[in-house]
This record gives sequence, C-alpha cells and structure tokens, in this order.
Amino acid sequence: MDNISFSVKGAFSYAWHENDRAVCLPRFLQALCAAVRSCFCGYRVSVEKIKPLLNGSSKRWFEQEYYKKISERNVAFSEDEQYPVIVDQDSDNGSNTGIPLINANSSIAIKQGCKTFPHSGIYHGREGGRYNTEDINENSVKVTFTKSGSPVCIKYDYIKTDSNADAFSKLEEKLNCTFNEFDEMKSNIIASTTNLPDFRIVNGDVKNQIEYLERHSGDSRLVILNASQLNYQEQLDENHDIKDNIAGVYNDRTFGPGVVKTQKGGPEFLAHLLIDGNRIEFYGAFCDFFTAAKRSGTPISAQGGYYKSDMTSEQWNTLKKELCSSETHVQGLRWRKCNGTIVYQTGAINSGGDEYWYLHNKEKPTEAFEFAVIFLQFRNALLEETNKDGFVDIHTTRIGEGVFGNHQFVSMLALRAALLSLPEANRSRIRTVNIGTYTKEEQQNTEAYLGELFKDMVPVGR
Repeated sequence: MDNISFSVKGAFSYAWHENDRAVCLPRFLQALCAAVRSCFCGYRVSVEKIKPLLNGSSKRWFEQEYYKKISERNVAFSEDEQYPVIVDQDSDNGSNTGIPLINANSSIAIKQGCKTFPHSGIYHGREGGRYNTEDINENSVKVTFTKSGSPVCIKYDYIKTDSNADAFSKLEEKLNCTFNEFDEMKSNIIASTTNLPDFRIVNGDVKNQIEYLERHSGDSRLVILNASQLNYQEQLDENHDIKDNIAGVYNDRTFGPGVVKTQKGGPEFLAHLLIDGNRIEFYGAFCDFFTAAKRSGTPISAQGGYYKSDMTSEQWNTLKKELCSSETHVQGLRWRKCNGTIVYQTGAINSGGDEYWYLHNKEKPTEAFEFAVIFLQFRNALLEETNKDGFVDIHTTRIGEGVFGNHQFVSMLALRAALLSLPEANRSRIRTVNIGTYTKEEQQNTEAYLGELFKDMVPVGR
C-alpha cells in the first residue's frame, strides 16, 4: 500500500500539519485547498510522506484515518496464536514488513511463528533519535537508544510470578475474606496486625529522592516501583545525560510524564511493543488479560496509554471478577542501573481525572478495579525481588492519583495488601518502604493517611 486517500477532514488536517512552519493564513489556505480537492478529485498522499508527521496522536484527524486504513487493509492472523499481526501486503519481495503503530518511523517487531526478530527505527523525543534492538526473547529485550549524545543501551526484563488468580487467592487466604466483598477486604487490610516493614516519607523531586535512598541503602538493594518519573530513572550512570532519553523532559518535578502515544512514546512503552510486536492494541502489564476481554466483547479499548470504555458499573464489577480469577499474569517491566538500582515500570487505569474522564462514556472504573490493577503489579515486583537473597529497600509513589485520576490513596491500600500477601520469609527481606511525595502538602496528607493505615506495624528485617 503506497498511498492513503483522505476524507475532507483528513486532507485538511494533513495539509495543516504538513505546513506547520508557515504563518497562520497561508497555512489555513493550503489546508482549505486540500479539503476542497478531496471533495472533487480525491486527496491521496504517499505513506512515505505521511510517516514523518505521525506522532501517535489520537486527536489528529489525518492520523486517525491513517491508522484505521492501515488496520483495515493490512491485518492478518498468525497460525500459532489468535493475535492480529500487522503485515505489509504490498511488499515487493512478498515478505512481511512491520507497519508502524507508535509513530512515523518505528518498525514494530515481526513475529514469524513464535520468534521476534531484531530491528531498528526512529523514536520521538525533544529532538528525535534512533533505537536498535537485539537479543530479543520471551524474557527480555535489549534496546540501544541514540540521540545527541553517546548511545545508551538498556536491557529490559519481563517479570512474571504468580497468576492473577493465585495472587488474589493468597490475599483472600491471608485476610480470611473474598475480593467480592471489597469493603470488607479494605477493613481487613487496614486492621491486619501482621508485621510489616518500616515506612518512610521522602519529599522532593524524583532525582533527589532516589539519590538520597541510594546513599542510605547500605547493603540493601534499592527497588523502584513507579508509574512515570522516567527520565532520571533511565539515567544508567552519572555520564548519561537525560536529554538523550526518549522523553527528554527537564522541567517536570517528577522528571518525565506518563508514557503514552500522545506524549510521543517512551522506553517502556516501546520495549513492550518490541517484545510483543504482533499485539496491535493492548500492551504492557495486562496485555493478555485486556486482549482476551476485548475479544470476548467487553466494550473497552486502548487509547494511547490510557483506556476507553463504554461500561456500566455492573460491567466493571464483572471485569473486576474476571481480572482477579484470570490465569493470565502481570508482565512486569524491569531494568537495572549501573549502580545496581532496580527499576520497575508500573501503572494504573485512568479513572475520573479532569483530563481523561471523557474516555469513559458511561461509568468510570470502580475503586476495587483500580485497587486490583495496582495490587497485582506491586505484588509481582515485590515477590520477584524478595525471592532473592539479601535485603531490599522499596521506593514508590501514590501511583495513579495524578495523571490517572484514581481514588485517593488506593495505591497505598494496594501496597499494604501486596505486602500482606507475601510469604513471611519474603516480607522479612524488605527493610524499608519509602513513599515519594513532591510537595509539603502532599507529604503532610500522606503522613496523616499512613499513620492510620499502618498504625499497627512493627518494623522487621532490622
């Protein structure tokens, strides 16, 4: 497929963005001419000309039409599994070439049978850069990013421990109640007198928080569980300038936005697609579960790094039950810095935040569903890291409350539940749990809540 035919809206949008350096009036007139032309004789543009303008935005009309037509004309199904595979049916030599879904020049990994082949492409950050993949297998992928500075090579590991069903079974056994009665479970989580690690508050931007903990961890391994705050965490060593990272954001106290298509991608998003390149919509920690849910008819879909739904409260409750009884696994994404600090990329489900409430046409996800999504990711990482010898210090934040608009402190409740669900031997290897806050007000609110939530804890592993 060499050309894309645009509608009136698509033609106007393409011409507008193609001429983004022109002043406003000439730019508008060129876009208007393109729209008029599409009415009378059609408006076709080559794929090669379109690609440099793509950034994965779901709001630009020409991109919506481009991705829709790519999907309609180039979707096939592999023989060994039922995931859609994007292939270029117009390839001159008859081979299957990956169609980019991230941005203009990213080639998604191609699976033939169960094998994923190395490839390269261009990612977008402040100035753009190139990535190359190697050593791809079911458990990891190595990605080299090159922008303005020296190449940065990061190996991403994919971590799976217990299935969703097993994780919730252990929590229910510990609390002597079922997740179907979420209010009762919340009460039991708070009331449990099981010995837990020492909890602390660390305040400031992420760079200062992590540097402080790295200085004071002693012989413990530092494990970071965060939803965004990527730029500093990607910094593998002191010679690695964060402007060469995929996001390249300096002026955010969290050092990096949440990583979604509309924010031009990021390493964990890219890496998830590289390892599971034939999954065209859902990706990341719950790829298997949401892919199966969508296939079964659940009205939920991916919207960049967020979720779009058309569900009632009853349907959300049904999906919650399916998530907690599913034999699928969380696929945790982990990488290691040169100083030994371990980073996990976690996430939440967008709920009712000011910016993203419109993505849910009916009801937004329930607090119980938010809890389940975060609990499973926390537990997966904690179980993996405490299955090893030695002690661990944990750093995290109030995941999901900012960008995702989740219920206040639901992540802290999920964290306590994850700790309670661990075997005692694993839990005793965690020396401290450090909760990151960015402002004095957030610090005070978090301290007040944790004082109630963890009032009966006794430090262990000291």
